[in-house]
Amino acid sequence: MSQQPLLSVRGLSVEFKRGRRQPFRAVDNVSFDIDRGQTLGLVGESGSGKSTIGNALLGLVKPTAGTVLFEGRGIASLSAAERRSISGRLQVVFQDPYSSLNPSLRVGQIISEPLSVHTDLDQRQRSRAVAEMLERVGLPPSAMTRYPAAFSGGQRQRIAIARALITRPHMVVCDEPVSGLDLSAQAQVLNLLKDLQAEMGLAMLFISHDLAVVRYVAARIAVLLRGKVVEEGTTAKVATAPEHPYTKRLLAASPAPDPVAQHRARELRRQLQAASATLA
Repeated sequence: MSQQPLLSVRGLSVEFKRGRRQPFRAVDNVSFDIDRGQTLGLVGESGSGKSTIGNALLGLVKPTAGTVLFEGRGIASLSAAERRSISGRLQVVFQDPYSSLNPSLRVGQIISEPLSVHTDLDQRQRSRAVAEMLERVGLPPSAMTRYPAAFSGGQRQRIAIARALITRPHMVVCDEPVSGLDLSAQAQVLNLLKDLQAEMGLAMLFISHDLAVVRYVAARIAVLLRGKVVEEGTTAKVATAPEHPYTKRLLAASPAPDPVAQHRARELRRQLQAASATLA
């Protein structure tokens, strides 16, 4: 197996035109790597540029500068046809399970659509693959005949995950995949993603505003502030010994699942308040 990263991003910048005003730089000189089977958590508040990075990887926005290599191949400036040739290996799970699924299609049609594009399986083989994938995400094969409106938010996100994984991709971009779900559904979807990643050897870019969620799923974390990575490291290091004040603020604001972590969060809040008082 090649030792090169599955995904390598170097100096990525994305600007948006604003009429006669200076262009807005949403992403500013961002670099990171993701190895095969690894999850990188990209965390930051709303407007930090994290979703723009995901969209740049998926070809939904065009980078202003920088390089993006997927499996050693530059993908930032691929044509639509070239992009389709790799989309079976680079998939996405979007934030909103209500708008990301076509309400006029049955679940079986939604999940099998990538197979029609990226494989030469016949109808019977596609149906069998869809039924198997539904079972892997915790839904019965009978869901194939129903429409998305018949399912809850958590179930719809399972359907979206099944669609993303049906082609057995090498990497999935997860853009706030649990932020619209209640806590119970969040936990179920996160556990499902972790199990499927281990089972299938997936790499993931997991985008979230919630550091507590990212801590649970990611081996490494990159913290984004105003389009720039201000801190990156292993999850253990970033979550227990953050160096940048912004990371400390995110950690202090994250819900903590155990008393030790709650105490650490309270201590961080006190430190930040004391620092603010000193600067005032």
